[in-house]
Amino acid sequence: MNAPDRNKVRDVFLTTLREFLGENAPAEITETTDPFKDLGLDSEDGVEFACVLSEKFGCKVPDEVNPLVDDAGQCSRLVGGAIDLMCALIPKGGS
Repeated sequence: MNAPDRNKVRDVFLTTLREFLGENAPAEITETTDPFKDLGLDSEDGVEFACVLSEKFGCKVPDEVNPLVDDAGQCSRLVGGAIDLMCALIPKGGS
């Protein structure tokens, strides 16, 4: 089976992020957007957003994974990195 189409994952991710932010969503969100610095989110928001992403993509974001935090680098994960993470989590042949 094929890996998920990154462009489709990106589109769903960005739409979901805008919905999550609601009226606080900026006009432009790019792959270089920092969720903490640019969108005002924090690690707790990331945990809640992980639940929303799990529902949207029909895959489980592991409890120990925060899509907005790069634990290895101990910093926020840019939007592009979070999209890549979701591509890795979605079962092959998904979204």
